[in-house]
Amino acid sequence: MKEVTILGETLKYEVIYDMELGWHTQFYLGEESKTSRKYWLFGPKITKRYPKPVFSIGSNIENPNYSRDEIRDILEEQVKTKVFRKREIENGELV
Repeated sequence: MKEVTILGETLKYEVIYDMELGWHTQFYLGEESKTSRKYWLFGPKITKRYPKPVFSIGSNIENPNYSRDEIRDILEEQVKTKVFRKREIENGELV
């Protein structure tokens, strides 16, 4: 995964091609861990860490047909609405 810093937030991203959706870019912030047993009901517990998805953009941000300013505008808008607003809501700042 690659990293990009937008508005002081360092996000990891992954460009994905899907037959149904086409090119899209998935962005991640932080990690989450999931614990499960090695075998269905018994065995040692295994904890795996996965990147926590934040938002997705319906295009390839590494496409040379998009200018740097266009991609930056899209990413800044998404970070403001998805990341910053989520933190505001968690802190009780609804209005």
